[in-house]
Amino acid sequence: MDLSRSHVRIGATELAVAEGNFRLTEFSWGEDRIATSGSFTAVPLTTIATLTGTALPFTSTLTLSGEWALAATPRLNGTLAVRRHGGDIVVTRGTGADSTIAVGITTLEGRTRFDDDALEASASFRTTRGDRADAKLAIGKAAGSRPLHFAPEAPLDFSASGDIPTLQILQPWIGSAAVVSGRAHLDFAARGTVKEANLSGAVLGEGLRIDAPQYGVHYTNGRLAVRAAEGRVSIDEITLGAGDGVFRASGEITGLAPGGDKPVARLAWKAEKFRAFNRPTLHLVVGGEGTAVAQGGKITLSGKLAADEGSIVYLATPDATLGDDVVVKGWKRPESRALRFDDLPLVVDLAFDLGDRLTFSGEESRRASRSAVRVTTGPTGLVGKGSIRTVRGTYFAFGQRLEIDRGQLVFDGPLDNPGLDIVALRRHQAVEAGVAVTGTVKVPVIQLTSNPPVPDSEKLSWLVLGQAPNSSSSGADLAALQAASSALLGSRGKPVSASIAQQIGLDDISFKSVPQTGAPGTPGVDNQVISVGKRLTERLSLVYEQGLTIATNALRLEYELTRTITLRAEAGTVGAVGLYFRRTFD
Repeated sequence: MDLSRSHVRIGATELAVAEGNFRLTEFSWGEDRIATSGSFTAVPLTTIATLTGTALPFTSTLTLSGEWALAATPRLNGTLAVRRHGGDIVVTRGTGADSTIAVGITTLEGRTRFDDDALEASASFRTTRGDRADAKLAIGKAAGSRPLHFAPEAPLDFSASGDIPTLQILQPWIGSAAVVSGRAHLDFAARGTVKEANLSGAVLGEGLRIDAPQYGVHYTNGRLAVRAAEGRVSIDEITLGAGDGVFRASGEITGLAPGGDKPVARLAWKAEKFRAFNRPTLHLVVGGEGTAVAQGGKITLSGKLAADEGSIVYLATPDATLGDDVVVKGWKRPESRALRFDDLPLVVDLAFDLGDRLTFSGEESRRASRSAVRVTTGPTGLVGKGSIRTVRGTYFAFGQRLEIDRGQLVFDGPLDNPGLDIVALRRHQAVEAGVAVTGTVKVPVIQLTSNPPVPDSEKLSWLVLGQAPNSSSSGADLAALQAASSALLGSRGKPVSASIAQQIGLDDISFKSVPQTGAPGTPGVDNQVISVGKRLTERLSLVYEQGLTIATNALRLEYELTRTITLRAEAGTVGAVGLYFRRTFD
C-alpha cells in the first residue's frame, strides 16, 4: 500500500469472505486517473446484503463470482462481469408443507463494457422451472458530455424479453397478504435518447390467480394483455373470474410520447355476478360498470355498482382503540397522523344499489335491505345521497326479539352521519310495543312506541313482560320493571336465553308462571313452566311447555289470523282446538 497527498496505490490484496474470497489485483488513484481490477469467487449473496444493509425478501444459498477491470482517465473504460457460482434461492408463498419453492437457478449472468463512457450491457437468467429472461442496454457517446455522465442527448437502445411459467417466483416482492400464481410473457423495447425514449412491446399474463383468504378474495382464470407503442399503452384486456361471475376491464394510457401532453390513464370496467368477497363475515356478489381515470395526480372513479346477493356480519371489537383526536395526559403522543380519506387524491362518483338479496347481521339485529345511494366526493370527505331501507328484519332490545316495522337510513350529507327512521315492535300481542329511533347516527333519539298508543309505562310492560301492568301497580312497581328490563338488556341487548335458543335453532326459551285454579274455596297457585318456541312463518309458531312444579306438558300450534284473532291447536295433558279473540279496553 502506497499513500501520499497526490496518489493512492493498493497492490495485490486477498480477503476471505465466508466460504469465498475477494482478490484485488490493483487500485490506484492520482492525477485525475482511477484504475482498479480484481475478481471474487463464491461470495454469498447474503453476505453482500449484510455488508450493504439490505434485507433479502427470500432465503438464499446463492453464491456469486466475477471480475472487473475499470479505468477512468477521466472517461470510463473497461469491463465488469458477475455470474452465479452455485446455490439457489427459496421463496415462500404462504404457510404449510408446500409453502416454499426452490427457484432452481441454472444461469444468472450480467456483463457490462464501457468505452469512453459509452455503455453496452447484457443480462440473462435461466431456471430449471423454465423461467427465462434476457435484457440488453446500449447507451452511446454524445458530443460535449461531461466525463462519467450520460448526456441527455446520448442515444439509447434497450430491449428485454422473458417467460415466467409461474408467478410464484415473484412472491417475495408481492408480500404475504396475497398469493399470486399464473404465467406471463413479456417483450419490451425502448429506443431514442436518454432523455426521450419511445417505449414499445407487450405483456401477456394467463391463468392468473389471486388468493387473499383474510380478505375473502379468491380470483381465478385471470388474463392480462397490454401493448405499448408510439407513446401509448393499450390495455386490451384485464379479466378475473370469481364464483360464477367475471370482471372485465380495458383502457389505455396516453401522453407517454417524448415532448407530448401529460400522461392520462383511462380504464372502463364491467362486473357480472362477480364474487368480490367470500368469507364468513363478508359475502358479496356484485355487478355493474364504470370508469377510472388517472390524470394530474388524481384518480376519478365513477359508475354504477349493484349487489346481486350477499351477507354482512358485524362483529364487535372489544379491543377497540382511542381515536386519533383523543389526547391522554401522560401518554406518548402519536408520532404521525394516520392517513385519512380526505388526504387521498381520489374523486368518487358511484351509485350503489344494494338490491333485495343483501342481508346484514349484527350483535342485535338481522335484516335484509334495499337501497339506492349515490356517493360522491365533497369538500370534507365522502357525501351520500339516497336511502337504505330494511325489507325484513329483527332487532333485540329490552331482552326481546322485535320485528323491524320500518327501517330506513337517509343520506343527504356526510356519509358517516345518515338520518335514522327505525321502528321495531314486539308483534302478535294485544299491544304491539317497541322502540322508535330517529335523529342521526351521531345524535340518535330513542323512544318507546306502541300500536295502539298507550302510556309509556304500559309500553314498557308490554315490551318487557308481554302483558299490561296490573291496575294496582305503584311507582315502585314501575321502577322495579325498569330495573328488570335493564338486567335483561345485558351488554349486547340480547338475553342469554335468546342467544342459547338461536344456537340450537329455536327462537325463544323462557320461564313463566301459569295460574291454575284450585278446589272451590281455595286460592289459585302459580305453576312454573319452561317454554321453548319456534316461529315457523311470520304467523305460524310452535310452542312446547313443560311444567317444573307440576306434572304437565303441552305442544301448541298457533296461527295468527289477525292481530286480535288466533287459531290454536293444543295436545298434551289437555288437548284442545280453539279460536281466541283479544280486545283491549282503555
